[in-house]
Amino acid sequence: MDDPVSLLKNDHAVLLGQLALLEQQVENKETRLALLQALMRDCRVHFRREQVLFEGLRTALGSGGQSLDSLVQEHRELEEKIVKLMEAMQGTCQHTIPDPEEIHTLIGQFQTHIRHEETVVFVLAGTRLTLAERQNIANQMLMR
Repeated sequence: MDDPVSLLKNDHAVLLGQLALLEQQVENKETRLALLQALMRDCRVHFRREQVLFEGLRTALGSGGQSLDSLVQEHRELEEKIVKLMEAMQGTCQHTIPDPEEIHTLIGQFQTHIRHEETVVFVLAGTRLTLAERQNIANQMLMR
């Protein structure tokens, strides 16, 4: 694959699918915990891949690339929220399940984050990076 944006959009579709499954598993603690663990694993891989794109964009944008720092911070915040949900479910009470509103909030935050990346960052990648740069970034992403 020579296009980092396509790779990341595929990742986004997978993550949104996992979130939809998570939302459906309201009462099954074990399934929900397994889904959260898979989501965390896939988020970490995805965020590392995005970091490669961000680094390439920072170089292409110069000082304007600092605006990507807020997205990196959002990655940290999303990871922290997933960890908190997992910790709550692994607590001493076997029947502990997250409040469905917490799951809805997490999903909303992911959707907003993804929408921002796809409408701003991915457009920048398509207009500011050369084909060779995009190919190089895609190759680096696949190694992460």
